[in-house]
Amino acid sequence: MVTVNIDLFRQGAGIRTDIQMIFDAPFIGEFSFLLSPKMNIECISSPQCEGLGFILSDAKEPFRKANRVSVVVPQAIAALQLSYNGEPEGWHTAINDVIFAINYYSAWYPDDINVGCRKLRVKFHDNFYTHMVHAHRNVCENVWEYTPNDSFDCNILAYKDAKLIDGDALALLYTGENDGVANTYFDAYNDVAQFCMNLFGADHISKNTLVILPNGNAQDGYCRKSLIVLGGFSTDISFSRHLLAHEVAHKWCIGADTHSWEDWLNETTAEWVALLYQLHIGDNATFASVIEEKQRRCKNHPIIKTADGSRPDGVHDKGVILFYDIYKKHGYDAIEKMLKLFNSLTEKCTDKYIQMIDDEIGSDIANMIRIGTASK
Repeated sequence: MVTVNIDLFRQGAGIRTDIQMIFDAPFIGEFSFLLSPKMNIECISSPQCEGLGFILSDAKEPFRKANRVSVVVPQAIAALQLSYNGEPEGWHTAINDVIFAINYYSAWYPDDINVGCRKLRVKFHDNFYTHMVHAHRNVCENVWEYTPNDSFDCNILAYKDAKLIDGDALALLYTGENDGVANTYFDAYNDVAQFCMNLFGADHISKNTLVILPNGNAQDGYCRKSLIVLGGFSTDISFSRHLLAHEVAHKWCIGADTHSWEDWLNETTAEWVALLYQLHIGDNATFASVIEEKQRRCKNHPIIKTADGSRPDGVHDKGVILFYDIYKKHGYDAIEKMLKLFNSLTEKCTDKYIQMIDDEIGSDIANMIRIGTASK
């Protein structure tokens, strides 16, 4: 275990960090982690080894740009200090006088540490932003204190003058003159959440925070534990409902390896929850539009099951069309059963999924998935 204590500062449109990594046992040898190439490392040292050198190599990460930073520690140490600065970039990343948003895609914090799991603690030294998501204001130290809700992502989401709609199931945060559309999103979330709970047989889900970023991509978003982030408000409320349903569905449609071709399972099942929701509310036009767009994009995508196991382009599309072929032949109920089966899998991988479908639904659908994932 490595405890990573981060002191974070805003520096114009960028950040500066002072970090202390504390090892649970004396460490000696090669230490490495991932960090954005946009971060300029000023110093890596320890009380026992000042001015440690480091080597950078391209990590070739999906979803984000990152270097692997490798440090050789010649003698046993208990802690390591790290300082760097720069302007983060990546999906849903923005630093300005309205929003401070950095995350996994920004690769702004030391990640994928090679000596085991890590625990992150952040102190954001700021008195400009008036609200920070899932954080506590330490008035005595004049900092925001934040610990990630899950091990996957460290989201720093701070607002200047955020607006809030708060309910039993959802807290929605946004900015600007968007009160009307914000209320529409709030109601849409509650509706899609109820649909998902009915579909998967859940009595409730934990309260979520829905963050709407200003001036981002309104057709994109991501889901984390107790958090959904969307790139902006869309004037197309039919698509907004669809996007919300997809992100809420990831509360159940999750667990396959996101860095490999197996991610088609997470994305296909979540998208088909959203498609079933459109059918459920009688929005056949959005259903047809989504299918048509994915069919168009699939023409240029490779097969789902890559030879080397890597995550292919089109992971959000080809599986959806594979399920559409099943839907046309076997109907709504078959897709519903398939979604529930994926949720019930203990080991989320294609082979186990096909076997369960073969056992619980039938060989015809199992063979369609087996052939469809391995052919163009």
